[in-house]
Amino acid sequence: MPARTGGARRVLTSVLAVAALLLAVSVTPAAAAPANPAVRFFTAQQIGQGWRNPSGMTQAGDVQRNGQQSFYLVDPAGQLLFYGRTSSGRFLAPKVVGRGFGSATQLMGGVDFNLDGIPDLLATFGDGRLMYYPGNGSGAFSSSRQIGRGWQVMEHVTALQFSVGGKPGVAATDERGVLRIYPTDGNASFGKPVQVGSGWNRIARVVGGSDWDRNGCSDLLAVDAAGALLLYSARAGCTSFSASQIGNGWGGMTWIGASETRAQGGFWSTVWATNAAGRLLGYPARFTPGPGPTLARGVLLVNKSYPLPSGYGSGLTSSTASAFTSMRNEAARQGLSIFIASGFRSYSHQSSLYRSYVARHGAAAADRFSARPGHSEHQTGLALDVNSTSGSFGSTAEGRWVAQNAHRYGFIVRYPQHGEAITGYMYEPWHLRYVGPDLAGHLHRTGLTLEEYLNVWSAY
Repeated sequence: MPARTGGARRVLTSVLAVAALLLAVSVTPAAAAPANPAVRFFTAQQIGQGWRNPSGMTQAGDVQRNGQQSFYLVDPAGQLLFYGRTSSGRFLAPKVVGRGFGSATQLMGGVDFNLDGIPDLLATFGDGRLMYYPGNGSGAFSSSRQIGRGWQVMEHVTALQFSVGGKPGVAATDERGVLRIYPTDGNASFGKPVQVGSGWNRIARVVGGSDWDRNGCSDLLAVDAAGALLLYSARAGCTSFSASQIGNGWGGMTWIGASETRAQGGFWSTVWATNAAGRLLGYPARFTPGPGPTLARGVLLVNKSYPLPSGYGSGLTSSTASAFTSMRNEAARQGLSIFIASGFRSYSHQSSLYRSYVARHGAAAADRFSARPGHSEHQTGLALDVNSTSGSFGSTAEGRWVAQNAHRYGFIVRYPQHGEAITGYMYEPWHLRYVGPDLAGHLHRTGLTLEEYLNVWSAY
């Protein structure tokens, strides 16, 4: 769809006219960054050929929600083409989803700017416009609007899913090599830019879009003049970066992008690249977390893939207990009775429980509804079972109320219907996990499981 400049609901002030907030920690491109032992690349895979318009392409995100990255490409007529992919990775026939993109200077896809669970698209144009295209879930867009001007002076512009304040944002470098982050409010409207570095005019390419270590901040990838691939890991509330080298020989790539990948064992990202021959390549990379409990985007992660130490936990956390009390009292005012059937469980308690289920039902069946010791959310002190551990609970008045209202108190129904292939567990309408009201609300609105939100696997 053509970019529209009229009728914009909120047009940003020119980036040149907004004063940046200079932080105490400023990152300058590393001349000789140390190698990062936590990152391991695996064999590259060619997934396409004929991709010869690098200035007019970007990853589109997992639009089909089948674990496969899709792409956008601008054709010679200025049409924006969407290339979806099947669950096996095969490309579908391209479809035209926009026109008037011939003067686009940079496309930035795969980031959910309005936090509705659907990837969106940003684009800069030669006249300095920054346009926003909310995705509609099919690769096309529900509308478009201008959200900025003056962006023609920027050398590198890249979108970030997790930026300052935990919301989406844009990182950009100006002609003097100053790197700034432009955080949004979750609705594609920007706040004050934050200056996080200088000297970035010595970098050949900057891309974002992936949180390699899942600490809640999108990281940056950069290619320096020598062709080294550098990972700038975001820290300190997404306002500072530490550099490490994760590759060599990237100077000949004509386009580079990055996205998170859901796979077994560690946190996975994929670097996408096109070379001079027009081949589209995927480079899967695994970031191995350190020992101890796994925090992903500030969330304590426990599932079949990510265990807890045996001595972790001592009871329900105060936040969990307080939130449950508030939820229980509100339900009582509506004539409903909600109570905790099972709260905190120690490693040893879970071990005994799991062994009893295996003895009665066999290991394969038990693994569908009971966690092995060390893999139970009950050990975190953030999970509880309410009322009845029976599938029929979901159809009771209390079960329906919990499903519709638990998110207001920070709880999610952790193992929803039809989610076993993702979460690793069958439907449990009684199992609630405390994640806080903001995240619980987001998951309730989008229908995402916690694994999908964190982009992780759950399998023994």
